Amino acid sequence: MADLEEAFKESDLPFEVDILDYCNIAEHLKKEINKTYFPLSRELFSQY
Repeated sequence: MADLEEAFKESDLPFEVDILDYCNIAEHLKKEINKTYFPLSRELFSQY
């Protein structure tokens, strides 16, 4: 996960990206995420 965080920090994205471990976040945050999430392909992140 640290490599993924570093990749986002070094990217040219015009916004900040927070990387969180879903298993370790508060239940109320999980509920908010579950309202609007969409799955990403694991293939996109296989290098991380």
